[in-house]
Amino acid sequence: MLGAIAVAFTSCNGDDDEPTSATLLITSTMPQSEAPGINRVLAATFADADNTLHTVAYAPFTSLGFSLLLDATPDASSLERVGSDEVFTISNPEARIALIQDLLGFRSTTGAFVADDHAGWFFRMGYVETETEFSMTFEVFVYADRPLSMTGTESGDGWYETMSVNLVQGWNRVFETFGARVEGDEMIEFDIITTTPVSGLTWFFDPSDDDIPVPPAMRVSSQENSVAARVMERVAERRNDRR
Repeated sequence: MLGAIAVAFTSCNGDDDEPTSATLLITSTMPQSEAPGINRVLAATFADADNTLHTVAYAPFTSLGFSLLLDATPDASSLERVGSDEVFTISNPEARIALIQDLLGFRSTTGAFVADDHAGWFFRMGYVETETEFSMTFEVFVYADRPLSMTGTESGDGWYETMSVNLVQGWNRVFETFGARVEGDEMIEFDIITTTPVSGLTWFFDPSDDDIPVPPAMRVSSQENSVAARVMERVAERRNDRR
């Protein structure tokens, strides 16, 4: 979580001699009324080695929303080697990637990004709910320093994880779906990661550091042992670990 680390904002260190990389334009028409007081949006990668957020891009947040262009190479300290895996097929284990899961919202009075001005998170998500299934999909932004594919399925008792990811060099959109469905007397949990676009996602603003805001239509599934409750608990654990 942001509040638990020493935050230092640094600029990216792109190299003009590197091959051309794909850029990514992130846009939102979210009204300012849904993020009171927020006037700037920042995209940053995180480096575990020094507990530092490294700025990739930033933009104003206005009555028209925001438009943020990811066109820079992340700081080298936030790039992590993918490595090989016994289950999933990795096309290039030497590839290095960096993840932006949420965008940071700021109430900036000076134009600078100061840790104390951080006031929440922007993220894009959607959900599907039926009598027997519930899932939540999040869009994240991934930088790869070379083309990379990751495919395969891992499964166990009551769960499975599927990966179908094809990254270009540069910035990519990746979609992760957490879900659970009831099959007979059994509940099956699943995690699907793909670069295939998922429709029906919406931007949300989370003013806290602790909880994922729940859209009103989802609150009908708040029973302790419901499928939705199981999924939301798992999502909260995974996302909080990454912030």
